[in-house]
Parts: sequence; structure tokens; C-alpha cells
Amino acid sequence: MTLVYPISRLVCCRDSALPPLPIGWLVDRFPRRPIIWLGVTVWSLATAFCGLAQNFGHLLGARLAVGIGEATLSPAAYSMLADLFRPSRLVLAISVMLMGGSIGGGLAVGLGGAVASYAESARALQLPILGVVSSWQYVFLIIGPPGLALSSLIFLVREPQRRDRLGAAPPNISETFRFVRTRRALFTFHFIGFGVQSILTFGVVGWIPAYMGRAFGWSIGQISIPFGLIIGIGSSLGSLAMGWSVDRLFGRGCTDAHMRVNSIIFLGTSIIGVAAFQVHNPWVFLVLVTPIFMTIVFTPSAVAALQIISPNEMRGQMSAMVVLIINGVGLGLGPTVVGAVTDFVFHDETRLGTAVALLFGLLGPIAAAMLALGMKPMREAARLAETWRR
Repeated sequence: MTLVYPISRLVCCRDSALPPLPIGWLVDRFPRRPIIWLGVTVWSLATAFCGLAQNFGHLLGARLAVGIGEATLSPAAYSMLADLFRPSRLVLAISVMLMGGSIGGGLAVGLGGAVASYAESARALQLPILGVVSSWQYVFLIIGPPGLALSSLIFLVREPQRRDRLGAAPPNISETFRFVRTRRALFTFHFIGFGVQSILTFGVVGWIPAYMGRAFGWSIGQISIPFGLIIGIGSSLGSLAMGWSVDRLFGRGCTDAHMRVNSIIFLGTSIIGVAAFQVHNPWVFLVLVTPIFMTIVFTPSAVAALQIISPNEMRGQMSAMVVLIINGVGLGLGPTVVGAVTDFVFHDETRLGTAVALLFGLLGPIAAAMLALGMKPMREAARLAETWRR
């Protein structure tokens, strides 16, 4: 069944959607550098423990620990950046930070083809102390330990003073949700718009390798290098360009820039996406999907919009909500929705491209419309935020 593929991707998700809200609460109350250090340490150890798993239960427990560790990074980092950079520079700052993920993702895909090819030929490996391990276990044992050393690099960054505070004491979670209710229109359009687009984004990213294999007969090794370059270079350049554009508009007084720019982009990429999955030449297909990957990096705008309109005491929780919506909804539903449409609507796995094109045509305009409707509430929320920022 086509649905088997996205289920396997959930085991390898980044930024688990389950624990970010409690972590966001901690971020709003305690120094953020130790939280990041502890999170990176936990997920590095847990990654290595994946390589020691002897059964599914061991692997599942280790992967849950990876997710919990990873979930500390985004809320803490976004909160720190909001204190280090003024609102008119925040999207670009977050974009630069997330370039690490884009470049790393591109390297992972590019090198992943070689690793997959090696894993097919290597049955087992002999390691000191551990003895014989499978090739997939070897990968986890190699990539986990470096994080233990790299985690300490966070202490080279100073803990910024918290700015734009609303009161003397941090609010509890119920007060945060009361704040959300007073701006319910913005949060509704923001979460639906970026959430729907995240479903489309993760669906496309998750299925492009399978689509190229089915439609063009490419092997994993053939797909990995060009696809990795598109993700690493294209996404990075697109993220920087979008960050610069949104910040420039916001700095000129267009306080709804975070919603406006992405609304236009989502509509444009939906048209390109429909066209891309109708072509019959793999190189033309790669050319068409390149601008899609250059414009799907919308997390900086989604995060920065809520950081700007929220007091400092709630920014960790706001970041956690964005992580929950984008990663939880997008990663949880995106690949599965594509597989479900292929299996249950078209009843033919060879029509995977038609399923993706259909979702581009439906979900892209919905996401664009939601963000367009959120432009006015964004302007109003930004105006209210100035009352405590001054």
C-alpha cells in the first residue's frame, strides 16, 4: 500500500509535535541557553541509542527521546532571536538560523543516496566493544555523539535581556490562551493558512523521491544528488530572499507583510506545482520544482509574526504553537494525505503525480486565501503590540 511510505517518515520526524507547549512554558520562565544545551544533548544521546536498539520498543523509545530533545530548540531559539533583533530584522534572522536545517537537509538527502546504496551491499559491521552491528545501526552510532560536543557551542552566544515585557511576572498558560482569544481572528487565519500549506509542503517533500522513481524510473542514487542540491541551495536562497523581502516591507510600515508576502507566494507555487507534476521530462520537472523549494520556507514568517505581536512572557509558548501546527499538522498529515488520495481517490499508485497536482490546486489557494484574510487582523495586532513595546 502507498500509505506505508509516509508512516515510515514519521519515525524520522524533526521537532516532535508532542512536547513543545510545556517546553515553551519553560522557555518563558528560565534561561534559554541551558534549555537548548540540554535538548541537544538529549537528542544526540537518543540518536546514538537508536543504533543500539534490539527491537521496535527500543527504537520507538529512543525516537521519542529524540523528538523531545529536538522540541526544545525552536521555542528557545526563536525567543532569543526576538530579543536579539528588532522586529524589522526578525524574519531574516530566523531565516539565517534555519539555513542550517536547509543545508543539513540537503546534505542528508544527497548523502542519503550513497548511504542507502551502501546499506544494500553491507550486511554487518564490526565495531570495538559493540561487536557486530547492522549498517543502519552504524549510521545512528556515528551521527549521534558529535552533538554532545556541539551542544556546548550555545554558551558562546550571550543570553539576551528579555525585552518588550507586558508585566512583572510571567503569565500562566490560561492567561496565554486568553491573549490568543482576544486576537482570535489573527490566530485562526494564521494557523489555518500556514497549517494547510505545511500539509502541502511536507506532502510534496515526502513523496518527490518516490514520484521520480515511479514516473521517470530514477534510482535513489540518481535522485539524491540533484534533489539534495535543490533542497540545500534552493531552500537556503529562497529563505534569505523571503526574509529580506518581508523585513523590508515591515520596516516600511507594511505591518501585514508576513501574511501578505506568503499569501502571494502560496498562490504562485500552487500554479507551478500543478504544472510540474504534469511534465514527462525529469529535468524539466526538477527545473519547475526548484522555485517551489525556494518559496516553501515559510516558517520564519510564521514564527516572526507571532513573536512581534506577543509580549516577551509568551513568546516561547507562541513559538511552541507554531511548531505544533507546522510540524504536527504538516508532518503528521502531509505525506499521509498524498498517499490516501493516491490509494483511495485514484486507486492507482502510478497516479501519484496526479494526486500531488490535485493537492497543489486545492490546498495552495486555500492557504493563500486564509493568509489574505489574516492581513487586517495582523495589522491590528501589530498596532496593539506597540503599546507595550514603547
